[in-house]
Amino acid sequence: MKNRPLRAISLIDSLGLHDSIFTSEFDPPRQDSIKCAEILSHLSDSFDTKDELLWLAAALSPFRGLTCQVKKKEVPAVSVVLSDGLKVDRNTDHG
Repeated sequence: MKNRPLRAISLIDSLGLHDSIFTSEFDPPRQDSIKCAEILSHLSDSFDTKDELLWLAAALSPFRGLTCQVKKKEVPAVSVVLSDGLKVDRNTDHG
């Protein structure tokens, strides 16, 4: 997603890979990710959209508002997808 994030999210969507890449116990409608990415792409004329976290947020938009139980605590599903599914390195410089 680094060089052409809209293309990457579009491919993930068209190939039906969203649930394989962004794994979760939930199966929300995944088409929100491409809608958010397209909106972000249109906004790129107005502000800098090169921040990878913006594109990651678009890709994870289907999980917004969802929570799940982890070690008897209610946590956002997005954080579970990030920590368990993507194994995001929190020490990486994002901008």
